[in-house]
Amino acid sequence: MVLEHLLTCGCGRTRPEHVALCSEIPHSRQTSWNPSKHTVSMPTDAYGQIEFRGAGHGNKAKGKGCMKFCSSKGVVNDERVKFKTCEVHTSGRQHRSSRYPETHERTVEPWLAKLSHLYPGGLRKFEIQPKLKRVLSKGLSKAARTTGAWILTRGTNTGVGIHVGDALNNHSVKMRGRITTIGMCSWGVLNKQENFLGRNRVTSYHSVACPISKGFKLNSHHTHFLFVDNGTLSQSGAEIELRQKFEKHISQQRLNSQERVPVVSVIIEGGPTAIRTVLTNISAHPRIPVVVFDGTGRAADILAFAQKYSDEQGSLSDSLRAQLLETIKHTFHFNQQQAESLYHDIMQCMKKKQLITVFCLGEDGLEDFDLAILSALLKAQSRANPGNKLRLALAWDRVDIAKQHIFVHGKELPESILEQAMFEALANNQVDFVKLLKDNGVNMHKFLTIARLEELYNATSGPPNTLRYLIYDVRKHGKQSMRYNLYDIGMVVENLMGGTYSSSYTSRKYKVQYTSMRKELSFSFKRNVDLTEPNATIVKETFRYPFNELFIWSVLTNRHQMALYLWKQDEEALAKALIASQLYKGMANSADEINLENEIAEDFIKCSAEFQTLASQLLDQCYKEDDDVTLQLLTVKLDNWSGQTCLSLAAAAEHLDFMAHPCCQLLLSELWMGGLRIRKYINLKVILALVTPPAILLLSFKSKEELLLMPQTFSEHIQDVEEAEKDNDDSSSSSSSSASSFARLKDTEDSFRQSNPATATTPPDPLTPSPLRAKKRQLSLFKKLYEFYSAPITKFWTLSIAYIFFLVLYTFMVLGQIQKKPAIQEIFVISYIVTLGMDHIRELLRSEPPKLSQKIRVFYKSFANCLLAMCVIIFLIGMGLRFFQQTRGWGRVIYSLDIVLWYLQLFNILSVNMYLGTLVNMIGKMEEVAAQPATDLVLQV
Repeated sequence: MVLEHLLTCGCGRTRPEHVALCSEIPHSRQTSWNPSKHTVSMPTDAYGQIEFRGAGHGNKAKGKGCMKFCSSKGVVNDERVKFKTCEVHTSGRQHRSSRYPETHERTVEPWLAKLSHLYPGGLRKFEIQPKLKRVLSKGLSKAARTTGAWILTRGTNTGVGIHVGDALNNHSVKMRGRITTIGMCSWGVLNKQENFLGRNRVTSYHSVACPISKGFKLNSHHTHFLFVDNGTLSQSGAEIELRQKFEKHISQQRLNSQERVPVVSVIIEGGPTAIRTVLTNISAHPRIPVVVFDGTGRAADILAFAQKYSDEQGSLSDSLRAQLLETIKHTFHFNQQQAESLYHDIMQCMKKKQLITVFCLGEDGLEDFDLAILSALLKAQSRANPGNKLRLALAWDRVDIAKQHIFVHGKELPESILEQAMFEALANNQVDFVKLLKDNGVNMHKFLTIARLEELYNATSGPPNTLRYLIYDVRKHGKQSMRYNLYDIGMVVENLMGGTYSSSYTSRKYKVQYTSMRKELSFSFKRNVDLTEPNATIVKETFRYPFNELFIWSVLTNRHQMALYLWKQDEEALAKALIASQLYKGMANSADEINLENEIAEDFIKCSAEFQTLASQLLDQCYKEDDDVTLQLLTVKLDNWSGQTCLSLAAAAEHLDFMAHPCCQLLLSELWMGGLRIRKYINLKVILALVTPPAILLLSFKSKEELLLMPQTFSEHIQDVEEAEKDNDDSSSSSSSSASSFARLKDTEDSFRQSNPATATTPPDPLTPSPLRAKKRQLSLFKKLYEFYSAPITKFWTLSIAYIFFLVLYTFMVLGQIQKKPAIQEIFVISYIVTLGMDHIRELLRSEPPKLSQKIRVFYKSFANCLLAMCVIIFLIGMGLRFFQQTRGWGRVIYSLDIVLWYLQLFNILSVNMYLGTLVNMIGKMEEVAAQPATDLVLQV
């Protein structure tokens, strides 16, 4: 009886463990215990969640599956041993003979795998060199992070499982939750199996093993577990058959109609079972490529040795064969027969060695483990659709692999595949792939349709951004969860740029075009048609400048590196840099207003400063290349950017460094002087000419050729050229020279965008005469009078003198008695103010915003305009009261109060003067500082 109690059954249990739970089952003396014959399967009642404790972090792992029962029988000392069905509980354990689809349906749903890593290996503990462990950690996390992969191990704190778990643990908690790691292990070898009993149970589990504890502990860095029970106790290997079915089933799943889920098996250390698993994987259909991590020991090193020294037919020389057999016997403690059998399996593997990739860390340590995995997948898909290979390289974000294996000489990919890849690269912010695809035949003018651009704005991939908050601010109707359309984007751009900027997406022309295609787009969205698919019916309206549209998209969606690349493409780089600077600044202000994290606003400010620097550097290089044409570049009307100019964009963005550049200062001086060319006593000469008009003839004026170089809008430039052509046939050559100079400047701008240096090349020799300066013709008398009175400096002094004369008469009027009939000085004052008010209304109505509400909002953001409107309105009220006998005194009082505001208005006029403007601005800032304590005192009282 004592011996009977000590003997164990084939399942690993002793007789006392069976007697209490078993019923009699007939047996044969010659029959050995076999799980397929002596077990039955039944639904599980043990599944739920595991909360790991004592692992240094909180973690939950889910387990679901089918509960199985085992009934065993065996022979002990020729006596019949009675067994009863013994109930074995597991979290998601699965009988070895069950079909995988049932397990998959209940274990890890929904289907999310885009790539599967398989890590077969033994339960034996082993050590990895620190250098290899770092490479494994970096490559494994990068591969899983970039592809959304599933990682399949044995899930215990032994063997490969613990090293894979440690590799994943070296990254952030956020990253752990994004990587699906499945542990598939035998139920019979687990420690404290009773903890998992129950349906939908949440159980606490300590993953730190106790020295006296039996069984293996689970690794806490796995997200899912699948326990496999074949009725055995303390015997490993129950999961092997199910794992092979699991792997095969995953490899047969499809991501789409043309592409299967890629699966790769990684061998780290491992025993004989790992070698047999390799043979099974490379012989399966579809074939599963294998990556062998050389240097980790045992099976991995043996496979690496055979791969290195076997010939193309997969054979070894006799000496190497004998050496390998000795290594097998010594490593696995095999006899000669067992070693020969395993050697045969290794040679079978070598016959398909093209599916085996050996990763061997070089001496420099620069090799990437994730690159080896990707190379193995591409080898397995050597005959696959090129589009599948390209999508695989995109998923791994390995542009170097795409250059070496996909975009090779003589191979051309279909246009539809390239366009789909371009969309994915843009959405995923893969700048290098965008460059590669553009250089390999993607036509951006054909690629970027209205539908695709809207899909890009609605893409969920890519870096986090604040676009939804910006759209929430401008939308006045509809659900906030609705799709974004380009009209919403146009409103956002206008809001960030300021009221004077009008986006093309909100123009009437675009609205008509978009309305005509809305039905087709809506129909596509209702059918859930992916507008980026090659075979999808999409609206073919494209953009004239696709890189400009993509540039705005990249800025609004916080793809800064993509924005820097797109900034270098196409034309108008200076304008795009200024636009980006203002957009980022507006996004930073919006982030502050809605109380987002401070880091978000700071990042936007940094991006804005970077584009401001680029704009200043580009302006500096263009100015050194050709100063005359650069002046025209600053004032050319930009039809693609709301008809603005580079100068107005810089002023709107408050780009002080840009405005302080010598080119801008020279431009402002040229604009201030107009057609005059005076170097000394400028103001005195202009005032003298205003007082005595004949003195105008004594002033110096620019020639007709110099007027053509004057900073002006494009239409004004064309008008001057046409007038010059009427005067002299030689003007056509001047126009041609101007066009060639502008073309040279565009070449300089393109060169800067490609090289992006901090400084420019040596500027041209200023002593070399320009073709436009070679021949100068003087202005006619009528043209001189026109240029004099249209010069801003002349207008300034005319306005200033008239305003001072107005203030003198107004002061004299207020100091004297107001008669029943207005005196001559009062009539002049009334006429002046009414005329000034009418001109104020004209400026309001001619301002750039299209809608009257926008005109008013933008126009009266200026303090000077508000002050002038207040002055006029108050004066008109006083004027109305003075014409009635009863209220004439009140009218005089209002006149007296209003004159104070008119004197303040004088400061606004003087602020634009070159010399007085700085003093006026300084006084204004001092008043602001002085007024703050007084305001605080009033509030306290």
